[in-house]
Amino acid sequence: MASKSYFVVNIMEYLCDAPMEEALSGLCSLYECPLNKDVESFLKKSAVEFARKHQAVSYLVFSQQNGAFLGYFSLAIKTISVKAQNVSRTIQRKLSRMSMLDEGEYNIPAYLIAQLGKNFQPGLNDSISGTELLYLAMEQISLLQHRVGGVLIANKTILLSSGQGTPRPRIRAFCNC
Repeated sequence: MASKSYFVVNIMEYLCDAPMEEALSGLCSLYECPLNKDVESFLKKSAVEFARKHQAVSYLVFSQQNGAFLGYFSLAIKTISVKAQNVSRTIQRKLSRMSMLDEGEYNIPAYLIAQLGKNFQPGLNDSISGTELLYLAMEQISLLQHRVGGVLIANKTILLSSGQGTPRPRIRAFCNC
């Protein structure tokens, strides 16, 4: 499917020595995302530091055909808290398979797709879709689940208001059982 046309590189591979880190910095400087400047700013200014601190790891997506830098996504571990009183007994039973009830809350570790964005640099915008980028992120999470476990996946989304107020970030979670 999507992974045959693209290859994904963990930025930790670039942090092994100074020349590689300079190459990473050069690549990141080419990234453009006019639709979401926060996504652009994160890659250019914060991704390396987050990776060094093991808070989130970013993955660069390249074209298999010509090596063009098409986009990126960042993955992290996030704890999702669910109050037991707010869900049915059926949901509580399902949550108890992933977490222990602690002071009326289930705290469930989840893989978080923290950032996800296409490179809108001229000539690259149509090279990959957001759906394909999301598929590649999910594919990476699937590999992690196979290696270390975990069943819950969360996606940080931006909720656009209906003409009033400012967009609000929100976490959407789903179980990959």
